Amino acid sequence: MVTVIGKVIDSQSPPDKPIPIENATVVLGKEFALTGQNGDYIMTDLKPGTYTIIAIQRFYNKYEDTVTIMGDSEVNIKLQRE
Repeated sequence: MVTVIGKVIDSQSPPDKPIPIENATVVLGKEFALTGQNGDYIMTDLKPGTYTIIAIQRFYNKYEDTVTIMGDSEVNIKLQRE
């Protein structure tokens, strides 16, 4: 089993000061997590494989991508404002 961690930030963030997005929903396969105050999320006990990852938050466009997870991984996401 593997663990995926990451951070969801505003795509308009300056490179040296990322703006975290709190309470975003991150979906990876059939699992989901909400981001914390710092935009961080964690998902544990996942099987290695290829997944669709989705992130949504009010006032932002939906993010969707395909990721292959073979071991513990970090997947960071930038959301664009509507």
